[in-house]
Amino acid sequence: MVTKEELKKMLLGKRVLYTMTLSTQVPPIEAEVLEISPSGNYIKLQKMDGQCSWEIVSSIYIADVLEEEGYLEVKARWIPSLNEAYWHIDEAGEVTSSGWSDSSNDRRRFAYGNAFKSFQQAEGFKDKFKRALHNFHRMEAMKTVVSKDKEPVNHKPSA
Repeated sequence: MVTKEELKKMLLGKRVLYTMTLSTQVPPIEAEVLEISPSGNYIKLQKMDGQCSWEIVSSIYIADVLEEEGYLEVKARWIPSLNEAYWHIDEAGEVTSSGWSDSSNDRRRFAYGNAFKSFQQAEGFKDKFKRALHNFHRMEAMKTVVSKDKEPVNHKPSA
């Protein structure tokens, strides 16, 4: 997952190609990233015709970041074609494949970075993700031991 600071560094002031859908039949839109909200949830884009709009970061797909000369700086992420098989990690932590139907589940997996072209890519990610979760919980446990504070209330933060 990209942090707010990384997002700003990668995109602020840059020209991007973005889409609101993963359909290969909808051409990407070229725009300049003018601003990113303090929360990192919204991005202000100015299209080449001058129109500005705030978009929810999770509802757009950045296809490419353009350099001044127009050359691509970042390669576009692979997006499965309609009915094409892709690999992902399911809720049980197992690598499985699905056919891309552009469903809400497909889009959520893609947005989270959980759509892979091959079994090997998904399996490699699964191992890294598992290690990251173990490290996170180990660090949280160390904080608890060091701080000896009361356990924080376990609640879902508001958006």
